[in-house]
Amino acid sequence: MDAVRKVGRNQTRSGQVPPASKRESGIALIYLRVSTKEQARTGGGAEGYSIPAQREACYAKAQQLGVTVHEEYVDAGESARSADREQLQKLLKDIKTVRPEFVIVHKIDRLARNREDDIAINLMLRKHGVELISCTENIDDTPSGRLLYGLMAEIAQFYSGNLAQEVMKGLVRKAQEGGTPFRAPIGYINRRESRGGAEFSWVELDPARAEIVQWCLNEYATGEWSAADLVFAARAKGLTTRATATKPQGEISINTMYAIFRNPYYMGVVSYQGIHYEGKHQPLIEPETWLRVQDVLAAHGQQGERDRKHRHYLRGTIFCSGCGGRLHYSRNEGNGGVYAYYLCAKKRTRANNCQRPAVRVERIEEGVADLYERLQVPPETVTAIRDAVTAEMAAEQAEARRSLQHATERKRKLDDERQKLLQAHYAGAIPQDLLASEMKRLTRSLVEADAAISAAKVSQEDVEQVLEAALTAAGHCASAYIRATDSIKRQINHGFFEKLYVGEDGSIERHALTEPFASLIQLSEIHPFDAVAESESGITKRDAAFTRPVVGVRMNTLVGAAGFEPATARV
Repeated sequence: MDAVRKVGRNQTRSGQVPPASKRESGIALIYLRVSTKEQARTGGGAEGYSIPAQREACYAKAQQLGVTVHEEYVDAGESARSADREQLQKLLKDIKTVRPEFVIVHKIDRLARNREDDIAINLMLRKHGVELISCTENIDDTPSGRLLYGLMAEIAQFYSGNLAQEVMKGLVRKAQEGGTPFRAPIGYINRRESRGGAEFSWVELDPARAEIVQWCLNEYATGEWSAADLVFAARAKGLTTRATATKPQGEISINTMYAIFRNPYYMGVVSYQGIHYEGKHQPLIEPETWLRVQDVLAAHGQQGERDRKHRHYLRGTIFCSGCGGRLHYSRNEGNGGVYAYYLCAKKRTRANNCQRPAVRVERIEEGVADLYERLQVPPETVTAIRDAVTAEMAAEQAEARRSLQHATERKRKLDDERQKLLQAHYAGAIPQDLLASEMKRLTRSLVEADAAISAAKVSQEDVEQVLEAALTAAGHCASAYIRATDSIKRQINHGFFEKLYVGEDGSIERHALTEPFASLIQLSEIHPFDAVAESESGITKRDAAFTRPVVGVRMNTLVGAAGFEPATARV
């Protein structure tokens, strides 16, 4: 379509020749608009169906008025609820220089559906002597024409407001039913399909990004990564932002990573207008993992995060046996080579000034391997541990039932509190900011209650399965550790140990084990070979040794051990 189209000048809107004062310029500007990007693409064409239809009607009206169309302005996918539209603003600017006789629209609601904007736009047009023409509504400068125009403008505003209200109701209802009434976050994809004339939409995992996002969340939950480190690692794994209609895919930023960490959507919760709903989409992480991520965020927010250049597999696990400070990895050049050391973080600080010298990395690596040799549980001890722990677990079933009842009651009270909070909000008694903070608190408490319920529901069979895996790991830990790659060694270390305390020579002077290994190794160290001599009561020394300490081994300790799964999966 030519930017300038000349048409006949024989009639006005009413079919009569306009006065000379109204026809001096003989120029018209045309404004076309659709509200959504979907409308602009309907039918597969560049402009859909609506804009060409509006254009045809506007050019026909220009021909009827006998004026030349100087230029047309098209806002595709722009709402009329705001006057902040690129092409509309360009039109209002151009009328000062082009000085058209008419601005032609298909309907007045194409120009504005906001009464304040409508008045401002019309004042601008009148100021420059421009008359607004509608192709479908018979409006003019007479009192009745102005009345009709005012009514049509009010109707347009009512329609827009009512439509927005109905759309909002639908979106809230969708969220209440577990749907996603917004663009899904990175790691997910919004899908839409027409079936039998009805529109269906859902969210599914993004095959190119979901696994990497899941990895980022699980790794950050360990507390061993900074957000900046994870951004770099995620980029190396190929994580990018999703392409949109206006932007190609690109590198993720640290702000994107923080948004991932804070979004409860990844644990299966839809947050909409400050209210949290249980979503239908597939979670990427467990609620407990999401809570750990929030705790790490809070801790890093207080202490600050540092970028870490070196990711040696012992980092984060080893500490100074002298002062208890964390050991930091360092690479130094000298004597024609590069040497790696671990040195105490409290060395040369005013608060502590630890005097321990730096220790070569190779010595500490040897010390850790020696520790696994000492800790490995002998085969003859495994059976005794298995029998004793299984018997103790059976005795804890009654306590587990009481815990389940307590946790279930707590969850019921939290659900009631959440419902009352929503009712108060809908009644206007709770402001939006207070609603949001209370929703976060209740969501966290509900996740904790669910975790307690899950722990209390652990069956004896589950305990026995995990116990068997733990015993297998404890019985082969040394050989598995020696054969493992650095990345697997890191996971094994985190699975077995809370902390390793390193001496000046690189040996491990003491250690803190994770559960269930702390209890299992403790059992194996109490007279493991005194099984033959019977006491006067008839109980063997082995029986006595393995019966006493088991009292401290609880079912949820065995089954819910953090860090156990990654290590034993490879042992």
